[in-house]
Amino acid sequence: MLTEQNLVRLTRPGSPKARLVCFPQAGAGTGAFRGWQKQVRDDVELVAVRLPGRESLFGQPLVADVRMIGRSLGDILVRKDRAIPLGLFGYCAGAYAALEVARRMTERLGPPSVLAVCSQVAPQVPATKPQIHDRPADELREVLRSLGGTDSVALDNDEVWVTVEPALRADYQALETYSTGLEPRLGCDLVAFHGSDDDHLGLPDVAAWSELTTGQFTTTRVPGGHFLLKAGAVDVLADLQQRLLGQLLG
Repeated sequence: MLTEQNLVRLTRPGSPKARLVCFPQAGAGTGAFRGWQKQVRDDVELVAVRLPGRESLFGQPLVADVRMIGRSLGDILVRKDRAIPLGLFGYCAGAYAALEVARRMTERLGPPSVLAVCSQVAPQVPATKPQIHDRPADELREVLRSLGGTDSVALDNDEVWVTVEPALRADYQALETYSTGLEPRLGCDLVAFHGSDDDHLGLPDVAAWSELTTGQFTTTRVPGGHFLLKAGAVDVLADLQQRLLGQLLG
């Protein structure tokens, strides 16, 4: 089971008007969203998910089950102050965890204000790429290098690789073994971000996210490739804040 220590508050407004919980890409931790600390509004609480096996949590048992992550973190988030809008943002592999958290919250109390996913195919779309989580280390490193989302220091330095490899494998195992249908559909708004130069993701794969909610669905094109937060982070954050704070007026 995950606990409160797996949710890291990157900003601490005295009286937040909204809360944004962010799920990183495979193998990453809170560092994926540290750049947003100085860009986020003063009245938005920014929270990053830190799964076991990375940063300060190397001692925690690894988790390779998307639904388990969703149930655990969903149970924690339903206990948070629901008087303010709460948004979930899932980046790449983190999109599926964010979806399962949204479903758990809906089951327990009510959906989040918005679910945002970024650079990820809808989970009900049949997989077309071979699995990589169980490949030999050297082969796995080369595949990750070709994808371009993993820090080059981790791939090129043997000592660093040894520390990050277990978490990477666990995350890709969770991603590659996760399967789900359209139910239970969410009732919240859902926005899917995709990079203008993303060679890994087709527009039909992005549009298929619309089948998972009865709320309003939007696709948003952002400059950049598959790992578009490297170039379009400011645009994504601005969009998310507008959606969350707009709910206070709507």
